[in-house]
Amino acid sequence: MKPRMNIRTLRWTPALILMLIAFPTGTRAAWNLVISPETDLPADTRDFGDFALVDSARRLGTPLVAPAGHALYLVSNDADLSGHRFLFEGARMSIVIESLGASPPSARSERLDLPLHRPHLARPKRAVTQIPVDAEVKWQLVDRASQSLFEQRVRELSGELSFELDGVTQTVDDRNTCRDEHLLAALYLEDRFEALGWLVSRQAFDMTGGTFCPGTGTRNIVAKRPGTTLADEIIVVGAHYDSIAIDGDRGPAPGAEDNASGTAALLVLAEIFRHYEMKRTVHLVAFGGEEQGLLGSFRYVQQAAANGWNINGAIILDMVSAHGPNYRIDIEGEDNIPAAADLAAFMQIMDDNVNDASPNLGTVQTFNSFGSDHVPFQMSNIPAFLLIESDWASYAPYHTVGDTFDKLDTTLGLDVIRAVASTLAETTGPTPRSVPVLAQGFEARAIDRTVRLRWRAIADARFFVTREFSGSAPHEITPRAIVSDTGNFELFDSEVPAHVSRASYQLWAEQGDGTRSALEPRIEVTLPVLPTARLHAPRPNPFNPTTLLSFDIAQTQQVELAIFDASGRLVRQLWDHQTPAGRHSVTWNGKDDRGQRVASGAYTARLVHGEGQLTQKLVLVE
Repeated sequence: MKPRMNIRTLRWTPALILMLIAFPTGTRAAWNLVISPETDLPADTRDFGDFALVDSARRLGTPLVAPAGHALYLVSNDADLSGHRFLFEGARMSIVIESLGASPPSARSERLDLPLHRPHLARPKRAVTQIPVDAEVKWQLVDRASQSLFEQRVRELSGELSFELDGVTQTVDDRNTCRDEHLLAALYLEDRFEALGWLVSRQAFDMTGGTFCPGTGTRNIVAKRPGTTLADEIIVVGAHYDSIAIDGDRGPAPGAEDNASGTAALLVLAEIFRHYEMKRTVHLVAFGGEEQGLLGSFRYVQQAAANGWNINGAIILDMVSAHGPNYRIDIEGEDNIPAAADLAAFMQIMDDNVNDASPNLGTVQTFNSFGSDHVPFQMSNIPAFLLIESDWASYAPYHTVGDTFDKLDTTLGLDVIRAVASTLAETTGPTPRSVPVLAQGFEARAIDRTVRLRWRAIADARFFVTREFSGSAPHEITPRAIVSDTGNFELFDSEVPAHVSRASYQLWAEQGDGTRSALEPRIEVTLPVLPTARLHAPRPNPFNPTTLLSFDIAQTQQVELAIFDASGRLVRQLWDHQTPAGRHSVTWNGKDDRGQRVASGAYTARLVHGEGQLTQKLVLVE
């Protein structure tokens, strides 16, 4: 979440598409001040760094003049701008608001005596309305909200838990948009949404016009579920997945509350609605670049305008799982947009559903929007509100390396998810999906640490199997689709990580039209518990010139793996660092720590872990 400034006197926060209109002396042409202009700007352009004045007679949006007694300045960003309120901050230039009687913000200032304009989309064709939904279906959805799943997703996003991605154990070390590591979180989100059957697309953009790291690339992740009878009407639920830590030299930024909590809520909602059709289309959007100026949400709204999407309303989740003395959520809207009445009605639907689905959670409606991803929607006249815990301003670890999972109260996050699920149920009209009968007799059985999977196909389809366990998303274990004209199938999974004692398996079928369905039931299997660590026999052994050493550990810990000669002298240190749970491998090339080839003979590989040590003998031959 971006530091929030009070803009009651100046309603609109920065926008990528913000425009200033001027009428220069002696000409009738209008000048548009645009940010991050396209490359095909007309020749008649005045360059102001990251801003440009473009000759145009077209007026977009409605005027919003600077507050009485104030002026706008275009200021070089290498000047000292402390104490001023920014209207928009670019990479090299900023637009600053200042009292008329005050001195210019710096010697590098240019007064802009211009009315401020903002473009906006047309009013949605239809306001958010409630759709009749079966009460039993609604409560099935609300009760599918899982606190343990929410906790797991927050911990994965904030780097406390590793996870499996494409068969590789990964950890999100940093979600600061200025660092490429944040893109691992984007890949993680894509994988989780796709595994739950949502249609996933990317909206890539760079950070031109943003603060801190202009030119850095990032992306939005958009998970879509097309509607049935009202497919052209879209309900958005969004949260930014990036984070920032101002005390960590621009990282690491665990951002558990701000905003792994909101993003994890999106993933839980994707799980809740995975087996339901909805009358309206739903977009679950994970925004990038929020901390640099709401760049991801502006990009999404800009794309919505270009595509002609009819967005009926948007719910934004930002900081929803920590609280001070108030166990309460703010529902933050805006009363100064043409769609204010529609927005107020939408906010009331949300408020009623909080009271219905999460009666212990208090609410307060506010109408002074700023600083989060609901603002770009409101600027485009789309009814959108923010859900944020009421005590966000007193959250001590805000924007620091201390914003970690242990600071959260996940009961609050669960209550927010239940209320949003209830609101979505009332505004999208969900019904359970009818799953075709394509297979029967799906079973899974553990044989030592290998799981045998069997099923019988009774219709022509392509079958897939996914495996899931705590700390991972569903992972496809079939190397390729299994094609059937009907018949019996058997599949063996011998790659369950050593630390996993319980795993669940799901059978999927894809029909000729591309429709992919999860075939119930999901089956959970208990596997025999392995020792806390295992050092496997070297392969090959004897060897020349190299051999592979593999080991399993049941939990994250400090691990050392080294080679010793027959006299007990250390020959080669192969591994010495904090290691996540799972299987790991390293090759020894028969050389010592100085890079010299060792003599043939017998050696010992020694694995030292948190609870002891393990050894394996190996022989280097000529």
